[in-house]
Amino acid sequence: MKKSFQIILFFTVLLLFHSGLVEAQRICRCSGSGQLTFFCEWFEAGFPNPGVNRGFIHTEDYGETISFYDTTFKYFSNLTGDRSIGLIYGVNSNIQRSYDNGANWDTTLYNHNISYTLFFEGNQAGELFLFNDYDHNLYQSIDSGASFQLISSLVPHCNGRLVAGSQPGVLLGIDTSRRFFRSYDNGQTFEYIQFPDEIQNLVENSYSNYAFTITAGAVAEEVYVEVIKNNGEVNVYQSLDHGSTFSYKSTFPYYDYDQIKYIAGRESNEFYAIRFESVYYTYDPSIITYDLQIWYSSDGGATFNTYSHLLYNELIAGEMPLPSVPSISLSPNPATDAVWLRDIPTGEVVTAIEISNLSGQSVFNYNCKSAVLHGQSLQVNLPPTLAAGCYVVKVMGGNRVVGREKFMIVK
Repeated sequence: MKKSFQIILFFTVLLLFHSGLVEAQRICRCSGSGQLTFFCEWFEAGFPNPGVNRGFIHTEDYGETISFYDTTFKYFSNLTGDRSIGLIYGVNSNIQRSYDNGANWDTTLYNHNISYTLFFEGNQAGELFLFNDYDHNLYQSIDSGASFQLISSLVPHCNGRLVAGSQPGVLLGIDTSRRFFRSYDNGQTFEYIQFPDEIQNLVENSYSNYAFTITAGAVAEEVYVEVIKNNGEVNVYQSLDHGSTFSYKSTFPYYDYDQIKYIAGRESNEFYAIRFESVYYTYDPSIITYDLQIWYSSDGGATFNTYSHLLYNELIAGEMPLPSVPSISLSPNPATDAVWLRDIPTGEVVTAIEISNLSGQSVFNYNCKSAVLHGQSLQVNLPPTLAAGCYVVKVMGGNRVVGREKFMIVK
């Protein structure tokens, strides 16, 4: 049966990011090894009206591939995971649950009217903590956020550097005097542990209270400390005894503290560095994208595999408003079950065509045998297995999206 195509009159040049923002509290480890979820927002500098894109990015293979889930949420101040399968939590004024790693969210809201500055997971299924860094109050939930109880008013002021250890009752942190502390009774009592001289010297001499962080490990007594040195490099240290001793693991190149975040996975020695960086195009310095780099280590941060993903707004296929200014003409050819690529502007080089459904899932990829240039055209035969429905065609120039258009297949 021949297919007929109706081009939906949405036609775009690439909308690119002007800047982006992802905060440490908006990254969480999920229930399984290799699983992370991010709440992302970035600002687009596109025609006709710049705006803000938001959604959830999820990986189940240590960052090698990602899925994008659009969201109607305007803001998530915090995000954390749970050892229960597929359960993560987001907090605005309410606690809300997702059982599928951010793709959908339960409509049940839990509002506890608790003032807090930090929201983090415990070490047991269903255990969550709310902490107020100003009044030192720590609240605990053991029923997945349905209720909270005040358990301590003695936690040191720590600028958010507080985590639950890998064993029940253990809390670990770095206070505003840059001292490492721990508790074995959920904050009823604390002891201070002297850092090794190497770490202590870096912490004491670091240029900012935000230049050092603490990351809870997954098992045993694992904990990490990351310090940005005054030359901008980042040293990573690992402890396997809740901070009694530390060993040096690796050094990262220079990153500002708001460009790189850290999180441990669910397995021992599973450690991630998450880097966010603006990428400028040389032919137009005003155009940038946002590069998400997921650095995964299986040896506690000594060595890393790096996976890079450019966060175009095209990830939200079918949801973003598309400008009607043409750059590349993509037209149907019902007689041959194909689409034609033509009217390529001067200076553009097309290397591939990608077709995805409106959820952003790729259904067809075509790599050009030779680059298609200005003045040339290309016919792309579509697979007969494509079902009736709406799709998005992206025209690629290398890693850059140079055109996009929606179309509908009617059978």
